[in-house]
Amino acid sequence: MPYLFEKKHIRREDDKRVKLSDSDRRLIISLYAQGDISMRQLARDFKVDKGTISFIVNPDKLLTCKQRRAERGGSMQYYDKDKHKEYMKKYREHKKDLNNQGRLLEKDDK
Repeated sequence: MPYLFEKKHIRREDDKRVKLSDSDRRLIISLYAQGDISMRQLARDFKVDKGTISFIVNPDKLLTCKQRRAERGGSMQYYDKDKHKEYMKKYREHKKDLNNQGRLLEKDDK
C-alpha cells in the first residue's frame, strides 16, 4: 500500500527528472529563431542532448517520432531491474523529504 505522500505531486522546480524549465524552453526557441546559434551549441549551453533541442524547436518532429515508435510496438528499451529499484528508492526518499518540508502539491493543486 502506498504512503499518503506518494499520491501527491512534486512541484516542477523540485522535480529532479526535469532538465529544462518552461522559461528555458522559451529561451531556446527564441535563440534558435534568431538564427545566430546552432542546435549543437544550444545543447552544449543547456547541457542536454541535441535531439532534445531539436524536439523543442520542432514539436512536430517529436509527435512523428512518438507515432513511429508506437507503430513499432512502443519502447524497445530494456532496463536493469536492480538499477530501476535503486532509482525508485531514491526518488521516493526525495519525495518524502519534500513532503516533510510541505513542498508537495495535492492532486487538485497542479
